[in-house]
Amino acid sequence: MTAGNDLHAELEEALFRYQYAIAQADAAKALLEREVESVAQMHRVKDDHTTEYNGKLGVVDAMLQCPNDEDVQVWGAYMACCMTEAATGLSLGTLSRNLKKGALERHSTRIKPLLSDSNKEDRVNFCRRF
Repeated sequence: MTAGNDLHAELEEALFRYQYAIAQADAAKALLEREVESVAQMHRVKDDHTTEYNGKLGVVDAMLQCPNDEDVQVWGAYMACCMTEAATGLSLGTLSRNLKKGALERHSTRIKPLLSDSNKEDRVNFCRRF
C-alpha cells in the first residue's frame, strides 16, 4: 500500500509542477500582450500626430499636434526608448568600457562607433561613385 501512496504523491507533485508551469506561461503571455499593445499604442500616436520631413520626424511639430496629455506622455516615452543608450541593445557596462577605451564616441543623438581608417576609405569610395 505504501508504494501506491508514494506513487500517488509523486503524481500529485508532478501535476502541481505542471500546473505551476502553465500558470507562469499564462502570466508571461499576458505580460507580452500588454507590452505589444503598449508599443502598438506608441506607434499609433506617432503615426497619427507626427509629420516626417526628409525621412526625419519633426519632433517639435509632433508635440504641438498632440491633442492631450496622455498622447504627449506616450510620445515622450516612445522617443525616450528610441534615443537612449538602451536602444543600442548593449549593456551599460559594455557601453562604459567601450566609451573609456575610445571604441565608441558619445554624440548628441545616439552612441555611434568610430570609423576605422579602412571604413573611412570604403565610405569615401562609395560616395565618389555618385
